[in-house]
Amino acid sequence: MKIDFHCHSFPEAFFLKIKDYYPDEVVLDHDARGRLIGIWAGTPLPAWDHGQRLEDMNTGGVEVEILSNPSMYIRVDEHSPELCRLVNDTYAASVSKPLPISRSTRPWPPWPNWTGRSRPPALSER
Repeated sequence: MKIDFHCHSFPEAFFLKIKDYYPDEVVLDHDARGRLIGIWAGTPLPAWDHGQRLEDMNTGGVEVEILSNPSMYIRVDEHSPELCRLVNDTYAASVSKPLPISRSTRPWPPWPNWTGRSRPPALSER
């Protein structure tokens, strides 16, 4: 099973807000299909597109992605809470969408036995 455990997403609204609040931090452009791209620190980053992300995962043979917030620490100021909420809301909307059934024939690893516990055991308990 291939897992992408360091995957960022950049919602379109995030790029637009970053450009609005910090005009020198990101350059906005569009790819050949007209989709928004933010060029941040010299790196072209596509705006989040749920369908495209699933297509890219399938192309790369990735079965699971663990989404991470984009670098929110470039600026920590009065706009930070709004930007974090914007990204979190995009993630929440995405994970609430139905996903295609995995084609994997491998079983998932067993979940840890947390029976009778209100929370997972601490690492020192393992």
